[in-house]
Amino acid sequence: MNAWPLAGELPDHIGAGLARRSRPQVAGGPPALLAQAGPIVDSVAIETHDIFDSTEARASFLFGLANALHVTTQPWVVRREVLIRAGAPLDERLVAETARNLRSLGLFRRVVIDTVRANGRLVARVVTYDGWTTTLETALSSTGHVVTWSAGLTERNLLGTGNLVGASYRKEVDRRAWRFRGQANRALGTRVVGAGYAPGGGDGVAEAARGAAAAGSETVLFEQMWRSRHAIAHQALLTAGKLHPDKKIAKAARAALVKANSVRNSARSG
Repeated sequence: MNAWPLAGELPDHIGAGLARRSRPQVAGGPPALLAQAGPIVDSVAIETHDIFDSTEARASFLFGLANALHVTTQPWVVRREVLIRAGAPLDERLVAETARNLRSLGLFRRVVIDTVRANGRLVARVVTYDGWTTTLETALSSTGHVVTWSAGLTERNLLGTGNLVGASYRKEVDRRAWRFRGQANRALGTRVVGAGYAPGGGDGVAEAARGAAAAGSETVLFEQMWRSRHAIAHQALLTAGKLHPDKKIAKAARAALVKANSVRNSARSG
């Protein structure tokens, strides 16, 4: 047993149970506070569970496969969110706040906080049940003869550490690029969340557009391109106007693009 679930809920019986308990009198303590305090917590136990229990995993191949591919959340990931402390009174507000902290991680399908007596000692139990945290993302779009697509994979609980990693690839008319993403919760043991992105890859058509027109030949080339109503020709003019290192050629591409847009608008209005 070493797992953790997603958004969890605090059982209704916990609040009622805490309200029924009272803390033993402590010399010197304010009577009003002592009356409101809960019993002393002797220890805090963390229990983490996989996505599906053993019975469900045996009953379904897919459930068993999901458990095999998933790494159960590490107990220390849960413990750092727990506000209940051994040796301190059991505070209903801290119990509720602990449940909210764990739910906000987005790693668990269920969170349960309860108390049990073991050898006359009060044990606060924090039990989590993992949720599925791997996401496959795909997108496809088409405009005329131009098709763009992307695919990516994100894991929000890398090796059960509560950290996020992801990678995606995007194919557009003028570029092909990789994008990498990482996020560390409780960076360096603090409450800080660190995140970063790293682009990769390079331009496709953009690189070709830089060398497509040599100085002196751009007028003829761009004349042919703006008269063509093909979507790729329009995109190439746009790219050359933005990215070509020769200012003269870039200006000629922008002028051709204006003509192309004018022809296109006239055809639509007509």
